[in-house]
Amino acid sequence: MPSAIWYSAAVVILLLVHFGVSFFFHTQILGRLKARHYELWVALGSLTPPEALSRASVPGLFQRSGAISYAGWLHLKTYRDIGDPDISAWAGRLRSLNLVTIVVLGLVLIASAMAYGDLGRLSNNRWRGP
Repeated sequence: MPSAIWYSAAVVILLLVHFGVSFFFHTQILGRLKARHYELWVALGSLTPPEALSRASVPGLFQRSGAISYAGWLHLKTYRDIGDPDISAWAGRLRSLNLVTIVVLGLVLIASAMAYGDLGRLSNNRWRGP
């Protein structure tokens, strides 16, 4: 059975890989928006990739002005409306990456809980006491 440090290391590595690959996709998407769809890039907030990573959350779907934010634009799949196949591909991969990261992170946390938490005590179909 792996030690607790391996589960912690797996979470850290998973998050580092996730942020690295996300940074790549945001760089590609924002670069293409700025180069070919400048007005939309400005309307979405003229973000840089680090700003996009720090603001890419579901609660921030709309800007204070009521306009859709970059995160909302990605989340609601409105990137399909501009008809740019590269942006659609990168955004789709970014959404898939987010889903895979959530699933793998959940599996690592469940495995850790089963190995070292209360789930581990219950998984043997007997109660070993507190």
